[in-house]
Amino acid sequence: MGESELTRSVDMSGEVLPITAICIVADRNKAPIGFTPILKTHDESVDADLWRESAFSIWSRPVRYIAVSREIKTAIPSSRSVITDLTVTKESEPVPHGYIAIDYTADSKEKALRKRFLCVKTEPLESCVDAVTDVIVLSKTKKPPRDHSLAGNE
Repeated sequence: MGESELTRSVDMSGEVLPITAICIVADRNKAPIGFTPILKTHDESVDADLWRESAFSIWSRPVRYIAVSREIKTAIPSSRSVITDLTVTKESEPVPHGYIAIDYTADSKEKALRKRFLCVKTEPLESCVDAVTDVIVLSKTKKPPRDHSLAGNE
């Protein structure tokens, strides 16, 4: 998969499609089928690696990327869901009620993040009012762009 920024997926009517699934991968080229990794930060267009270790371990340095999917894979309407919220919690904190923690990478089954969990809340597509339609990674900017919410500080 080449290096491209995440772009909004649009259906035939011109509406932005909601994100239906999210995962973390250890290899940008091994995102699950139907998932697009976020490779560049929104604010500075630098590597969107979530692990961020020192440059001294460059040869075997672990990396982590968020990957998103907008595919609705099932024909059974009652089992189709979309992501309605994301939050980042410390490992020592409980996962918020109604959320699922992403604690391992989808490709290598390694620990997803250091000392933190990415937590995802989903709701059935038919009954949700608001859904997440875009996920960006910021490198230096602390304030999210307009029409975006902050999920975590680190």
